Amino acid sequence: MKTRIDVLDYNAQARQYNPDVISPEEFLEPIKTSTNVVAPGFPEMVLQLFGFTVRQMDALFASYNMPPGGTW
Repeated sequence: MKTRIDVLDYNAQARQYNPDVISPEEFLEPIKTSTNVVAPGFPEMVLQLFGFTVRQMDALFASYNMPPGGTW
């Protein structure tokens, strides 16, 4: 249970920080998965997202148990 709370606390901080990133060169705070790890391929900065392929995005979504395309 403690690990889950730690992940939720960590992700809450990341969710507060990331929306304030305004420059593509700024670093993102990674969002951890439910298993308390950063998803493979999580971008270090916004700029990297612009170069992601659909396959890379879908793999990232899958790490968070989201369907392809990232919609529920």
